[in-house]
Amino acid sequence: MDFESVRKYAINLNLNYKKQWDKLWNSNQLQSNIPQHPDAIYADAGWKSWGNWLGSNYTKTFLRKYKKYEEAKKFVVQLKLEGHTQWKRYINDEYPEKPILSNLIPRAPHIVYKNKGWIVWVIG
Repeated sequence: MDFESVRKYAINLNLNYKKQWDKLWNSNQLQSNIPQHPDAIYADAGWKSWGNWLGSNYTKTFLRKYKKYEEAKKFVVQLKLEGHTQWKRYINDEYPEKPILSNLIPRAPHIVYKNKGWIVWVIG
């Protein structure tokens, strides 16, 4: 099958991660003409990433392109959150009218910005 046809099939499975794809493929629940390794089969025929293939647009944390530390800090400071607990509530959608992060600011800034300006979980 051509790339777009199989990708459309993959998206309709409503999976988010490669591990889910592997599990489903190994359970013999996919059509017999669906490749186990579409990343290899379609490498030169439209393949971008597993997130693109599954329609989840998930990108591994270490591959994401975040704002630089100072830009991210400026954004977070304007939220007027009071530390780690409020940050966790914010990123877990407990604030109804939040500005969109759009994968530009990491959910775990203490890891991403370690050795890049991060000091402690004090915002302000």
